[in-house]
Amino acid sequence: MNDHDAKRLVGRLIAAFPQTPMREQTASLYTKYLGDLDREATEAAVDDLIADATEFPTIAEIRRTVIDAELHLPTPLEAWQSVSVKGNEIHPLAKQICDLFGGTWTIRNADEPTIMRAQFLKAYGERRDETFRRANTAHRKSA
Repeated sequence: MNDHDAKRLVGRLIAAFPQTPMREQTASLYTKYLGDLDREATEAAVDDLIADATEFPTIAEIRRTVIDAELHLPTPLEAWQSVSVKGNEIHPLAKQICDLFGGTWTIRNADEPTIMRAQFLKAYGERRDETFRRANTAHRKSA
């Protein structure tokens, strides 16, 4: 996204949340940290956040929304559903965690399914968050 598009987008955000007092540097910081993202994806994310957020969204919330849409990673519960029920398509990230736990057979036949579920959800959630952080960093470095 070019500088003009980023400034226009930040202007929309400011207009959408008039109750939020703006500091002198707010617009320039948002412009700087959103400028490396795809214009259409960022506009869609901002539209969603304007429609849904009750407070002015942070730069991190906007970036995370854009990157989430880009990566299409399943939520932890969706990942669990995919590995615990036979016949479901398994996302590669969920498969990585599944393999760490010994594969689908081990997960589906665990002696303590509640413990297995909790451990999988925690491990997958951590790996998912790390994947987001790496994608976010990659965007910033490529700008």
